[in-house]
Amino acid sequence: MRVYFERPWFSSGDGELLAVVYAEGILDNDRIKRMRPFVTLAGGDPTMLGADTIFGINPPFTGVRVSDLTLDGAPEQVKIHAVPVEFDAERKLWSADLDFFIAANDLSANPLVRLALARYQPNARPNCELSRVVLADFVQLPNQRSAVATFDPYDPSVVRLAVAGVTHKTKTNALGGALSDRTQIEVSVEMRLPHIDGELGWTPAPPSLAAINEQIDNQGVATTAIWAGTITLPRERKPGDFRLVIREFERYIDDAAVAEQGIGASLRPGRLIYAEIFEV
Repeated sequence: MRVYFERPWFSSGDGELLAVVYAEGILDNDRIKRMRPFVTLAGGDPTMLGADTIFGINPPFTGVRVSDLTLDGAPEQVKIHAVPVEFDAERKLWSADLDFFIAANDLSANPLVRLALARYQPNARPNCELSRVVLADFVQLPNQRSAVATFDPYDPSVVRLAVAGVTHKTKTNALGGALSDRTQIEVSVEMRLPHIDGELGWTPAPPSLAAINEQIDNQGVATTAIWAGTITLPRERKPGDFRLVIREFERYIDDAAVAEQGIGASLRPGRLIYAEIFEV
């Protein structure tokens, strides 16, 4: 995640860092109420049923970690991860990159994060290291995806494809119940047309030339393996004649569509949230 902020910087002197402020451990309801204006919060998307809904547990960030700091107005001491900043001459803004780690047992799918940011001066007097906190808007982080395509060592016409990453179990309806659909992964094969360069030269390959055998789909419980299968291609193909196209779509409840039985809303194809291409 990249954070941009306006000038000036280094107002407290050389060595000033950007601090992501958080409280260690699980925030129960009472601590959330007291610490909400001062610390970074993270949580699961309320429209999803994921591995864990964790609103109030603070996300891990890379950077210099400092504990037991006094923050103006906060009812208890806080901890920070401090990172250096850089100046973006094109935008005329300062910026800092924050590494956010998503683990299947830590965050639900598509986590929402609200950063609590402050200036941190490591050379300041004790209890004066932090400025007052500035709260950023909630940002939804996309889930990481890993797609691996390998050729079968015994049959070069067969390509094994696997897509992995954190995903949610299902959607929720207006009453908090579960709907049947999750994100949907579509795998297709395209072939290159001769004498046509660029993207216009690719067209869907007919099933007679490319057969897709899906072995694992994403309709089970929350998992890190969300699609796996094999693709059989012509043996006489040349490198670059075909390509595998992977698309993942997120579907949304739509009251305007025909109601799903017992739900009062239906699901339509939604936004594209992941795409990858392998030339084979």
